[in-house]
Amino acid sequence: MRKANRKFLPSDYNKSRDDYAQSWQAIDETLYRLCRDHPHHNERPWVNAKILIIGRTYATGIERKVPTTGTQGSSISQVANFFFTRRAELDQWFARLTKVSEPLATSNVREILTVHGSILELLTEITRNRQSARSFVSKYLHFHNPAVPIYDSIASTCLRSLIPLRTIRDFQVQPAEHADSEYADYVRRFTNLYQYVAAQGLPVTVRALDSYLIWNE
Repeated sequence: MRKANRKFLPSDYNKSRDDYAQSWQAIDETLYRLCRDHPHHNERPWVNAKILIIGRTYATGIERKVPTTGTQGSSISQVANFFFTRRAELDQWFARLTKVSEPLATSNVREILTVHGSILELLTEITRNRQSARSFVSKYLHFHNPAVPIYDSIASTCLRSLIPLRTIRDFQVQPAEHADSEYADYVRRFTNLYQYVAAQGLPVTVRALDSYLIWNE
């Protein structure tokens, strides 16, 4: 249930950082290393590994969105096949992400929104009824570039209660090509909170803030 009048508390943020270090950091470092060592999509085994491990380690929901062929694991295998087949296009989009790094600011999220939206649109070619794989794409991009905010419904619920729309009416990000409107709204709120946390003198990264949103929900 959504909590009313939720506020950001530095003590809670620090607790969430401790919890992350104990529970998830080692797993994430493994995924970051996998994507850092194999950033492209021209080697089939590594494409399979990245899709399977990221898709199943985190609740991306990708397997529910791609019709099965009736064999075990066929949905996620289709995603891997698709990414390998469209590797030239994908690697062009991922190359654009290399110019983005933290700290997160209104000036550098445009590229994130463009790349996310473009890959999201590409994936609708294989998703059931052109469903959005918004969460999967954000998580897959994040482990290739940690500056990309992770989207999921739990984090979104918490973020909406922490950052009501009325409080950020004047907080704008640059318009982006092909941007997914829901993810763009999420990134706008996320960037606002990110900058607020940094202004408190607290150490902040995209992953630390995402972990806080999940922990706080």
